[in-house]
Amino acid sequence: MQNIQQLKDQVLKTIFREIGHETTKSASIYSIRNLFDHIDKDTFFDTVEELIKEQLLFDRGRGSVAFTPLGWDKANAFINPSQEVVQNTYNIGSAHNSQILQGNNSQQTVIDSKVSNDDLNNFLHLMKSHINDLELSPENFKKVNAQLSTIEAQLTDEPNHTIIKEAVNSIKNIVEGVISSLIANVVQPKVWPVIQSFLAQF
Repeated sequence: MQNIQQLKDQVLKTIFREIGHETTKSASIYSIRNLFDHIDKDTFFDTVEELIKEQLLFDRGRGSVAFTPLGWDKANAFINPSQEVVQNTYNIGSAHNSQILQGNNSQQTVIDSKVSNDDLNNFLHLMKSHINDLELSPENFKKVNAQLSTIEAQLTDEPNHTIIKEAVNSIKNIVEGVISSLIANVVQPKVWPVIQSFLAQF
């Protein structure tokens, strides 16, 4: 009998084949279910719930799910195991000259990345436009805005990537948990997964 982990992996792979590289696209869980008619219905939906709890999928409501950045990376590693570096097709953020650590679980961690000025400008635009969604305390709101100003100032001249990296990491430490909650609750689904993917490069 198939164990639960194998079923989780198969569900991720099946959803990946349905939506491919389109990271913001949703998949109908009922359509996916039809491909698993050999599995008990309750077991299947329990498996999907587990994937949502593990933040590999998020529930978009009305029977639709989509990948989180982590879930997409994991599913892509299953489908494309020979790829040394996985690059997500998000609106912003692509690693350049990055050093990659390859673990036994096929998850990849970028430990040093240099993103383009366009990536940073897009990140600034999205953060400034949607920062109120984060509902930060006045103190953290001030801190995040100060770091955004630091990044913006760096982009007016030759950027110092060390300063940018420190600023982004400061923002990441404050907002990372909140962003995960927003993604889980499907708040601005075309914004926060993109920002989360960008932050994950630092």
